Amino acid sequence: MLFGTMHCWDVHFLSHRACGRDLTRSHIQLMVHPVPRFWDRVSRSTGKTIEPPRAVSRLYTWCYFCKMIPGFSGVVVVVVVALVVGATVSKLSWQYQAFTFEPRGVVGSFEPILTRYFRLAEFTIGLASGSIVLLISSSVFRGNGGHLPWFFASPLIVLGACVLFAVGFMIWIQFWYEQFQYGVEYRRFAYCVTKTLGISSAFYFCIGYIWLVVAATQG
Repeated sequence: MLFGTMHCWDVHFLSHRACGRDLTRSHIQLMVHPVPRFWDRVSRSTGKTIEPPRAVSRLYTWCYFCKMIPGFSGVVVVVVVALVVGATVSKLSWQYQAFTFEPRGVVGSFEPILTRYFRLAEFTIGLASGSIVLLISSSVFRGNGGHLPWFFASPLIVLGACVLFAVGFMIWIQFWYEQFQYGVEYRRFAYCVTKTLGISSAFYFCIGYIWLVVAATQG
């Protein structure tokens, strides 16, 4: 191989003079993508030209692309969870056109439920935002110029999405409850948005915390 085993590379600051030497395009590809180096060794040992499976190549490309852009995996998780939850809610409610806030038609019966929703959302926001602030503030006492390692970006983005979606849920459901009180129909689209914001926020909270624990212990 060109450089043998190479350890002094950083995909965040990859340049044509990385590791103190001039690099060509092929060198950079080898540094970012280790799959060609592995399969080149296999080809040399067997005496045959062996290409890596496409699935393996794409997997490694994805992993190193995520490392090149800190937080990219977190953004993908946020988008995928929101789309999956939204599609599921929409599919389960397709036969209905409008919904009510009042179970069994009892006026004001939704207000205790709304209070419980708000308390749960406030609890989630407090834990998620507190974790973000605590982790970022603790980075001042770390090395690396007071910056967190790159692998904390994705779980922090997921926890940030948890806070944003929870706040959006509180605002959205309160708005439509007031509209409903004035006689405006609570249509299917508004219902799906409400459920997507609330359920996605809960998923982000769980995923973000699990991801954060793994990043802190394995990073």
